[in-house]
Amino acid sequence: LVNANAGTAGGGFGGVAVAGNALSGNAYVRWNPNVPDVRGKNLRLSVTLKGEERTVVAYRRDEDFEGEYDNVRGSTRRQVTDYRRSSNQFLFQTLWLADLNASVKVRDAQFPFQFSLPNRLPPSMSHTLGGGSKAEIVYSVTTELVDPTRGGGWFGIGSNPYTHVTPFQVVNPQPDLERARNFPINIPPTTEAVNLLCCIPRGHMTLAAHIPMPIVASGTEMQMGFEVANNSSAQVNSVVLKVKEKVIACAEGERETRTVVIAENRIPAATIPGVQAKDS
Repeated sequence: LVNANAGTAGGGFGGVAVAGNALSGNAYVRWNPNVPDVRGKNLRLSVTLKGEERTVVAYRRDEDFEGEYDNVRGSTRRQVTDYRRSSNQFLFQTLWLADLNASVKVRDAQFPFQFSLPNRLPPSMSHTLGGGSKAEIVYSVTTELVDPTRGGGWFGIGSNPYTHVTPFQVVNPQPDLERARNFPINIPPTTEAVNLLCCIPRGHMTLAAHIPMPIVASGTEMQMGFEVANNSSAQVNSVVLKVKEKVIACAEGERETRTVVIAENRIPAATIPGVQAKDS
């Protein structure tokens, strides 16, 4: 009856699309108006662009249990893993491509379409946070044959068997790095007390840092400057610089955090002026 499929005219589907660009393609339909399910009906072919945030957060909770648990029979309480789910649809655009009825004589029809992607979009991502928790940003184009007399869906309520979903990824265009250099990040000096064990004072140490620009592209060199003044008797072996990726997933009041070190540089203290311990 229907073979609805989103294809490309210029790339993007099943691959990567760039925010701010046009996203174009074709919807393909194999149409037979003499099939009993559609005979005498006026159907519509639509294509919908979607962008959505999705999170799943696993958490532990106590529950009452009747039976045998941990080799103990009777009424007891046990811990179980449960899941919270949340979603946020931030991009939704629909185009009506064609009316399909008995007057359409083409068996294999092709209908072009085009969407204009916003200039800035959250890029596609998928992170597993462990224990069943997950955070992702997904994009898709859905081609669908609908019956307008049934509330916009084939059966009005429930799934539509005449639907084809094509996922794709979105990236943002390369930022203006020269303009970004006008907005450096400067972390003001912070002074911390240095103690032996818990409470024997050994002086204090002051640290400051700065990054020449707030944008760094993957696969490129990241520059970072720092200043240190060791006004303590503690001997420093090295200074460690780390770049961390932090992902926080929230769903229905539950929260999961994942932090990963994606780059690290260890500098021997002997090569840095001011980091050696002061004379006791």
